[in-house]
Amino acid sequence: MGKKITNGKKNKNRSRKEIFGGLCWRIFPFLFFILAIAYIAVLGNGYKMFEKLGWNPNIVLFIRYLDNLLLMLIPLTIALVLLWKYIQTWKTWVKEVEKTSMKSRTTEILWRSVIFLVPSCILILVAIQLGLGMLQSPDSYWKEEWDLK
Repeated sequence: MGKKITNGKKNKNRSRKEIFGGLCWRIFPFLFFILAIAYIAVLGNGYKMFEKLGWNPNIVLFIRYLDNLLLMLIPLTIALVLLWKYIQTWKTWVKEVEKTSMKSRTTEILWRSVIFLVPSCILILVAIQLGLGMLQSPDSYWKEEWDLK
């Protein structure tokens, strides 16, 4: 009636997809860590490093622009998800108009508006400020060494 004890035997009939999936999930964190360290090194002082190697230092400028773009997209994405969730709750409220009282519905609308709308508006403002900061920076800013704090 209980489970059969297999004494630690492995399943020898695993498909290639299962083997590849297990291998990828074991290697992925290591590769991600190496990529993150290299990314931080390039952002730190990669311009001079690429100049010493004789490579095109515009690669570093592209990476720095990409970094600012990603930093802008993160809060924007979170804000859009919060807005999407808020729209979904409005759709459910419209469907259930007759089921609940107006007093309980009003408090629920107020709380959900505070929880979803206020943070999403703040995150959209942060994303806009990051984008404008990227567009208004002088060219000398992009070629200097960045302080990673």
